[in-house]
Amino acid sequence: MIYFNTNKRMFYLDTRDTSYVFGINAEGKLFNAYYGGKLNNKQKIKIFEPKFREIGYHSSDNHKSNFKPEINIYDGYNVFENTVKCSFSDSDRTIDYKYTGYEIKEDILKVKLKDKKYKFYIILNYKIYFDYNLIQKSITFINKEKKVKATLETFNSGDLILSDEKYFLGFFYGGWISEMTLKFEEISYGKKVLESRTGNSSHIHNPSFFITKDPVLSEDKGEVYYGQLLWTGNWKFTFEKRFHNILSFTGGVNNFDGFLCLEPDMQWTSPPLIIGYSNLGLGKMSGDLHNFYREKIINKNNLNNSNRVNVNSWEAFYFDINEEKLLKLSDVAKYIGAEIFVVDDGWFRGRNDDTTSLGDWKPALNKFPDGMKNFIKKIKEKGLKFGIWIEPEMVNPKSNLYKKHPDWCYHFKGRKRIEMRHQLVLNITRNDVKEYIKNVLKYIITEFNPDYIKWDMNRYISQAGATNLKNIPVWIEHTRNIYELMKYLKSLKPDLILEGCAGGGGRFNGGIFKYVDQMWTSDNNDPFCRQYIQYGTSLFYPSVVMCCHVADSPYGLTGRKSKLLFRIHTAMAGNFGIEANLLKWKIKELDILKKEIELYKDIREIIYYGDLFRLENPYDSKRVSFMYVDKHKLKAVLFIFILDKLNKSNFLQLKGLNEKYKYEFELKNKRIVKSGYNLMKTGIKVPVLNSQDSLIIKIKRSGE
Repeated sequence: MIYFNTNKRMFYLDTRDTSYVFGINAEGKLFNAYYGGKLNNKQKIKIFEPKFREIGYHSSDNHKSNFKPEINIYDGYNVFENTVKCSFSDSDRTIDYKYTGYEIKEDILKVKLKDKKYKFYIILNYKIYFDYNLIQKSITFINKEKKVKATLETFNSGDLILSDEKYFLGFFYGGWISEMTLKFEEISYGKKVLESRTGNSSHIHNPSFFITKDPVLSEDKGEVYYGQLLWTGNWKFTFEKRFHNILSFTGGVNNFDGFLCLEPDMQWTSPPLIIGYSNLGLGKMSGDLHNFYREKIINKNNLNNSNRVNVNSWEAFYFDINEEKLLKLSDVAKYIGAEIFVVDDGWFRGRNDDTTSLGDWKPALNKFPDGMKNFIKKIKEKGLKFGIWIEPEMVNPKSNLYKKHPDWCYHFKGRKRIEMRHQLVLNITRNDVKEYIKNVLKYIITEFNPDYIKWDMNRYISQAGATNLKNIPVWIEHTRNIYELMKYLKSLKPDLILEGCAGGGGRFNGGIFKYVDQMWTSDNNDPFCRQYIQYGTSLFYPSVVMCCHVADSPYGLTGRKSKLLFRIHTAMAGNFGIEANLLKWKIKELDILKKEIELYKDIREIIYYGDLFRLENPYDSKRVSFMYVDKHKLKAVLFIFILDKLNKSNFLQLKGLNEKYKYEFELKNKRIVKSGYNLMKTGIKVPVLNSQDSLIIKIKRSGE
């Protein structure tokens, strides 16, 4: 619900459990008044603009030391991090705005601001997601001047401002094969910047954060403020703590390389930033976000398609593939109960290693002597769906495409072109390049009719030079065109399962899930590492989008050995698949995998669509445990993993059940019936387990 109090000149944005309040002061400036738990009408009446604290020369007008701006626009005076900074072509580098009006349509609010000197307008867009306790922010910039250009130097999507408390920041850092590592620290005075300059959301950080008042993380209690930028390209978050303990956050598209120039009568809207509040710890934060993604963002057609167990050829053979090997592997895939067989990199002409042939998307005749179409027919005759890997944004200098069109890559004239993984990035902001890629995508769909495509991006963008662009940074246009291409691909085959990937989790972000159905979480399939990666990912993203695969042991990237069930059960916590050379597995191992896949198929809808409750995490415990509970609290699945040996058994308290129901489950081949109250207060007695042991326990309401 959104409404405006005319007398108080205050806006009130209510979700199911939260209230967000901001107002207009006497000078026509916007101030933030409250964000937190839901207010009743009596409480709302008591919300006013904070009283100013005057200290020396910081006491004039809206520059009081504790002024809490709803939007922090550079006006020539403001010394703190800006949401918006703009310069005009007649040498003025400031904005002095005034409030001019608002518009409310159901769950959308538009607040209109205008510069006092220029016909330059800033529209603050708010959208509430009532049931998910989320507020979406973005900003529209409009230049209605006839002759003056407006250059946006900072163009964020929105702010969050908190005050008079000690706060702690949770965020993610990492790199290739170490994504989503959680860092939790006190926010000190000064600025903390998290960002990506890679052209995608990156492995280095993730465009997500949370802020707490408590120095100890809790799943069930305490206040948590959080946010995400729904954007796949470069981004930047700035947290700034200043005097009077005011903490401000601003976030949006990264402005590190290039400005946005709005010619007369041009406009631009920033990507959406979502913010939320939980008064019940991280658990409620995750629950609201997971429901939001499943119900409001992810494509509904494929969200309801649970049949996604796949065998991928990459870690089985890497580039060394041919029809004979793949058909043998597909026989094993069929035997163990896989549903999709995916041919990864190496299927196209000349592609025997990573130095050549990206861009030349025609099947390798020496690898598929009867033709790719006949090979796919053989796969589908086994009752398997077919999937294929592509990397359409990239080209190798050793390719026919590059020889014909060397100008199609991002580059700076006269500079040596920087290769990563022996490849360059195509300038997809050019219409001819984009049309070429669309034709490639159409060819793959019409010729191969795949049920699944894995879209990869195995390097960052560098030397982002594009002479065809004048007023907008390459980084923004590349992302916008990626969205366009992915949307086009899905239009060719709406029921296609599209998996995104960028050398692992380099493109795992909220903005991508309008276009892909699932994301490759990490190139690291070591189950120990995956416990940390998947825990971090689960804080913001639902399991249905989190791809998790079983690998060989010892694992090639880490050299670590791991027990078979530990590997399988770790991968069962999300979108399950196999990335191993199953031709070398013993029949006993294959039968174990087959049995566990049968179990996974029985429980996967609870994993995909149920509520997640984290019980123990890898940062605080030698034992990791979590459970998924269906929406009606009739069924649940409990996962337990031992990272290091526990010397004694103990009780594990469950969560999310109906305390009035009776539940039954099996443990050590014994049927046990207990009330939901007992399971949540006393718990399950977990037996003594060794390192790398794991348990999956199915729980259901008992009919006794």
